[in-house]
Amino acid sequence: MFRSSLWIFAVIAVFAVISCSNSNNPANSEKILKFTNKLDNSITIEKNGKSLLIVQPRSSIEYKYTDSTFIVIDWVTAFDSSSQGNPVGDYMSGSFDTIKKPAGRYEFEIDNIIGNDSNAEWFFEPVIINNTKYGLMFDVNVGLIDENRCYCVVAPKTQGTIGYYRFYNNTKVLAFKEDSNYTGTPYTWAYGDSSQFTAKNLEKGSGRLVLATDTVNIIKYDNNNSNSSYLIKEKPQSGSSPALQDNKYNGLRAGKKIE
Repeated sequence: MFRSSLWIFAVIAVFAVISCSNSNNPANSEKILKFTNKLDNSITIEKNGKSLLIVQPRSSIEYKYTDSTFIVIDWVTAFDSSSQGNPVGDYMSGSFDTIKKPAGRYEFEIDNIIGNDSNAEWFFEPVIINNTKYGLMFDVNVGLIDENRCYCVVAPKTQGTIGYYRFYNNTKVLAFKEDSNYTGTPYTWAYGDSSQFTAKNLEKGSGRLVLATDTVNIIKYDNNNSNSSYLIKEKPQSGSSPALQDNKYNGLRAGKKIE
């Protein structure tokens, strides 16, 4: 009886050792997809062609997967809307390389640069500081095939974002008086015209770029202020300057002009 008990105990001990070994095996590690959204717009994630989840602005989310053959991840941003309910900004979407025979943890980071080579698409989010006494409406990438008139307004003496747009080394942003129907003499910001309008001035990850009608003052803004309303009543925010773009890819290219 005593020998029988010892034998049973030995079997249990061996089984316990084997179980611990398997739980520490990388092949059996938890299957997680982590998505990090560094943009100021929410993002819809698709897995294998089907909508999976939404990642809120400047946040991360994890998802447990069960796939064993392959995983294809695509994403698309939500459009901002003007006070009239019209979509604002350029379409942003992207895809990641197919994961074959997935096992373990995978992390995906989405920011204002889509792609990882000289053909990467850059996007920026103008943060308008309107120090004038007029409401302003905007025309982005004037003269290029990607020109976009947003028909959105930043009220006088306020600040606001106007959506995401493609960013080139010949990008221009024009501000017209509200209700001008884009006529008259605009206030103009052009890439490279000042030290404040270059790729290095983009906030790292989000692509924010501060453009002020009063360029005499150095504008600082609160990095946590991600309000995307177009008729903001608050005064311009102050605070510490955000981390700036480190140009992780060289090759900011020129946009194609309208022929």
